[in-house]
Amino acid sequence: MVHLDTTPLAKSFATQLENLKHSIASEWHPALPDAGFVEWAIFQTGSPIDLGVEPLDFNTISDHRWSEAPTLATVGFRLHAIPPHSAVVEQWLKGMKRLMTRNPVPADRNSFFFSPLTLLGLATGSRTVGPSDASPLNWLGETMSAHADLLPISTTWSRTLVGIAAQEVGSQPIELHPGSPRDLLDLAIVTWLNLSGIQITGKTAPNGILDICHQLLEVAATTEIELQWMAQRSILLLSLHHAVSAAIGGMELHSSNPTDFVANICRRFPLYIEELKRRYNGRESFSVEDEYDLQDLLRSTLKLHFDDVRQEEWNPSYGGAQSRSDLLLKTERVVIETKMTRTGLTQRKIVEQLTVDKAQYKSHPDCETLICFVYDPGRHLGNPSALEQDVSENIDGMRTVVVVAPQGL
Repeated sequence: MVHLDTTPLAKSFATQLENLKHSIASEWHPALPDAGFVEWAIFQTGSPIDLGVEPLDFNTISDHRWSEAPTLATVGFRLHAIPPHSAVVEQWLKGMKRLMTRNPVPADRNSFFFSPLTLLGLATGSRTVGPSDASPLNWLGETMSAHADLLPISTTWSRTLVGIAAQEVGSQPIELHPGSPRDLLDLAIVTWLNLSGIQITGKTAPNGILDICHQLLEVAATTEIELQWMAQRSILLLSLHHAVSAAIGGMELHSSNPTDFVANICRRFPLYIEELKRRYNGRESFSVEDEYDLQDLLRSTLKLHFDDVRQEEWNPSYGGAQSRSDLLLKTERVVIETKMTRTGLTQRKIVEQLTVDKAQYKSHPDCETLICFVYDPGRHLGNPSALEQDVSENIDGMRTVVVVAPQGL
């Protein structure tokens, strides 16, 4: 068995997601094709992720650049958000028609045709304007079909981009390589394709999307991310964000009520833990053996949603004793106390411990809400509903919320 507090799992998900967002934002330039792709990829999944980056101002694009393939691709990724008969669309069409007069497959290979990302941006834009002017769409489709043997499809990444482009313009289909995903990027690509509803010829998730998400979490927890391109990192960000959300029960990753949100996480936490036990190819399961494992996993999950998560804040002395709170959401003024049942720890003893905890936390300067999460995997508690009702209260300026899980799951 692998303990969560001795593996990268407890810390990796929140850290990796934040690092991915930061790396994308730090390299952001809205006029690059990569930036257009990132916005398009987010749009395709309907993800709530906000990178906080500068949008493209079309008025800043010089006239001479409107006939350059990278600029047309950059704008092409974004045309889905532009009104059909706007000046931007008209300018893009003029630029595309100038591009269509050039040789798309020169001997020196210095052309959009040999750049999968640029090719996809042009194809996406052509598909968007197709109802009003199909000439770019037809030209790209004919070009890709006529020179299919020259298409850059040597890697899963390039093959995916070219495959989507071919689908957009109605060219002959490009199949993904058969077999299971092999590495972190492969897993992220397959997850994103399924999230986006993009069906490239061939089975994109041969073992089911849930299995792919399980593998993605497993590899992401134990592998250092080394993806060179911003576009690739955006696909990993979107896929990992979804996989983590799915693992905690398909919850939304944002909430205006932090108390209800955290309580819901605790309520569904057993589902998350069960998912982590289902590892690829019979590998050893992750194990939650005690409260320390539970705290580590809950802390890493909360860091996906809250900026300031603190561990083991000292509580004021109560009755000559001093204890530690498990987790503190400083900004939200929420304390989370975790307990894990075991043989001999009766429901009466749990109630006694929580009663002491409540008395201690009433004098804690940062505790307006106390959430007591009682994890009962062995079903040792005789009446968990009564425990929740009897100990939960809202009195003397502090709200106490008790969540016992699993129960009825």
